[in-house]
Amino acid sequence: MRHLRRVVTRVLAMLGWSRRGDDFADELESHLQLHIDDNIRAGMPPDEARRVALARIGSVAALSARQRDQRMLPGVESLFQDLRHGARLLRVSPVFSAVAILSLALGIGANTAIFSIINGAMLRALPVADPSRLVQLSTDGESTDFSNGVWEQIRARPPLLHQAFAWSESSFDLADRGEARIVDGLYVSGSFFEALGITPVAGRLLTVADDVRDAAGPSGAVAVVSHRFWQRHLGGAPDAIGRSIRLNRVPFTIVGVMPAEFFGPAVGGHADVVVPIGSVSRLRSDSLPLDETSWRWLSIMGRLAPGQSPAQAQAALDASARSIREATTSSVWRPEDRERYLREGFRVVAAPGGPGDFRARYGRPLAVLMGVVILVLLIACANMANLLLARSAARQREMSLRLALGASRLRLARQLLTESLIFAALGAAGALVVARWGSGFLIHQISTGQTPVYLDLTLDWRVLGFTAAVAIGVSLLFGVAPALRASRVAPAGAAGARLVPSEARARWGSALIVVQVALSLVLVVGAGLFVQTLGRLNARDPGFDRRAVLVVSLDGRRTAVPAESRLAMYERVRAAVAALPGVSAAALSRITPVSNNTWGTSIENPPGLTLPESDRNVLLNFVTP
Repeated sequence: MRHLRRVVTRVLAMLGWSRRGDDFADELESHLQLHIDDNIRAGMPPDEARRVALARIGSVAALSARQRDQRMLPGVESLFQDLRHGARLLRVSPVFSAVAILSLALGIGANTAIFSIINGAMLRALPVADPSRLVQLSTDGESTDFSNGVWEQIRARPPLLHQAFAWSESSFDLADRGEARIVDGLYVSGSFFEALGITPVAGRLLTVADDVRDAAGPSGAVAVVSHRFWQRHLGGAPDAIGRSIRLNRVPFTIVGVMPAEFFGPAVGGHADVVVPIGSVSRLRSDSLPLDETSWRWLSIMGRLAPGQSPAQAQAALDASARSIREATTSSVWRPEDRERYLREGFRVVAAPGGPGDFRARYGRPLAVLMGVVILVLLIACANMANLLLARSAARQREMSLRLALGASRLRLARQLLTESLIFAALGAAGALVVARWGSGFLIHQISTGQTPVYLDLTLDWRVLGFTAAVAIGVSLLFGVAPALRASRVAPAGAAGARLVPSEARARWGSALIVVQVALSLVLVVGAGLFVQTLGRLNARDPGFDRRAVLVVSLDGRRTAVPAESRLAMYERVRAAVAALPGVSAAALSRITPVSNNTWGTSIENPPGLTLPESDRNVLLNFVTP
């Protein structure tokens, strides 16, 4: 307790030292003058009287310094002096300072930009209540898609997964006619929002009563919209609750607005409209997603119950896996397909950040980019070290004079490291601006009209801590060489002698130049290989003429056209497009080439051959002539 009081007293004294220090110096001067007057009255000449008084009392400056050291925190005052001195040097050489700070801002900013994306995509938990207890279901084959039948079986067995919920990403057409106005959305179970602990900002959220199959719930066909949709499409109007919107030309009533920070269960996506799973049959002209066992389209998640471990949840699912599979088989499956399906188990995977699809897709590219920007930062550090070495060479006389006046070599090295830290701190402040722009630019580059990417890139403690750690690290990297060089300065330099041999200066400079050239060579070669790869991919023949091709998506399932009439409707559309002026040909295909979509099936063994199952899986497409 005594030490704590001493620290507090010294901090308070440090905050008010300027006034107290002046009072102490005035008091010493008055005491000194009293002794001088006494000596003069004793018959001493004025000069002798002052010398004797000083010999008796001591140096006023030394006593003031001793009093200051006793009343303040050790080393704090010298740190403030170093910071003030470093700030003055920034003003003395503004061009040098601007170049140095800009170099560091770009280097640190590039690292912070990539880390911001990594943080938003891989490190940050979902903005829901207690995300650490969230788990996701997958199969033994690591598939996370399940049929509606499997979801209904798990929902009917509450002990298997505490607060289970399901969802599927989709899109909806807001237009009544003409060109589609597509928005991203979700089909969710009635337990979705309650399980995640989401609170609406207006109205209410979906409940189990709303998730009624093949019919509207008690409130009719209802939907919940995102905060962004509420602001952009509805003007943030308080009376938006109760309004009707048309999804795939079907009317839905808006019953609530989600909070602004909630983007959905999957990182990288953003759901603007959320409807119950049971409304699938209202939005499509068929009910295949609800009835077809082979239609795997739902992701299933839940929470671990209080005190429940993932192993316990896994054991409960293992015990019920066979019965769930038996209840969701299809009579049209081949015996071997049915048996393989029955053997397929469930896995419980921790998912505090939601599903890992986005992480799996972009994890390796982000790691490569982080390695590249680290090299850029190291080049910037080597460049900064060279600049500071050059400036320290011009300051040798200053360093030598300070040594001659009593400064320690450690104090000189600390002064230069403090100056480096000032540069790094200012560079880090500029890096946050660079990172904000750079991360947004990268997200824009990887987004497409078909698959837009949304990430929460707001600053949090991880990003700020990373930036601060990088700033401290780079200040040490480029500040060590000038600090070591300052520790070799000799006091004789104050008289004009050369302080550091030219060979030593050449070694420091040459070593840093070698480092810069080596790192730059790695970057240039890597960039050249990357550009060459992109060029080869762009020049590769895809097997079709890709010039002057327009792709238009049609989905008859979103219309009122019966299933048996859709093929004729598609053909009428194709013929109408082919008859347009300027159109040389028009065709239909189930899968558009190079669209990242596939459709596969298994073929039967041809006569005389016995192919394994893996060799009988083929990709197919349906096309018109």
